[in-house]
Amino acid sequence: MQSFAFVLALALAGCSFVPGQLGSTSDAADSAPDDAAVDATPNIPPEPVCDGSASLLVCFSFDAPTFGATLQNEGTANIAAQLTTVGRSTRAGGGAMETTPASKFYIPGDAALAGVRAMEMWARIDVAPATDGARIGLIDADATPSAMSFFYYATANAFRIRYEVGVQLFVDHTVTLGSWVHFAQVCDNGNLTAYLDGSVLGVSTGCNAATAAPYGLIVAANNNQNGNKDAELTGAIDSLRVWTTTRTAAQICEAAGRTSCP
Repeated sequence: MQSFAFVLALALAGCSFVPGQLGSTSDAADSAPDDAAVDATPNIPPEPVCDGSASLLVCFSFDAPTFGATLQNEGTANIAAQLTTVGRSTRAGGGAMETTPASKFYIPGDAALAGVRAMEMWARIDVAPATDGARIGLIDADATPSAMSFFYYATANAFRIRYEVGVQLFVDHTVTLGSWVHFAQVCDNGNLTAYLDGSVLGVSTGCNAATAAPYGLIVAANNNQNGNKDAELTGAIDSLRVWTTTRTAAQICEAAGRTSCP
């Protein structure tokens, strides 16, 4: 019995668990809270985010260990984003871009930024627009003839989301501050379908393939042309994807991290 007890004690010691050590990560240069404090939702984007699909025009996984002055597109377009005063936090086994009003993520105009049919991104809005009519830009191509964007607006009594791929669609919805939310939209056969966390929020007719060729894309702010911005996001962005083909409801649902999809 003594021999058995000794072996059992060794086995238990080998299987010991120290709380807080499993999977713990940190970014030395990042002052943002860790994922346990920031990402309270179970939703996580699937891997890989940027899978090399021919129709994936723009893709930023934000999984690089550090961010420099430029960040190369992981999609098919040969473009790069210009970064100013952005931070990095860990999320979903990779990274996310933390932003404040001082931050800038700018993709200059390029002929390749055309033919867009679908867009999706994760965003965490920490500070809501404060007054009636105020807004926060999540991504914007400015007022091109066929633009693309996600915005979060304040109204007198509520909040609403603006979806845009060639046509604008406003949907009343209040986002939970400090929580990760999956935004997506698809223009298919003239119908723009708006999604939030994998579920349809609304549909509008009259959409067409969008372009950001003239003024490029601003992420986490409103695009005022040529790199100028306002209506900045205080929060974070992750897994930005822009497609030149449509996405199915099942694909959007799975990208939003849901387990029950059509």
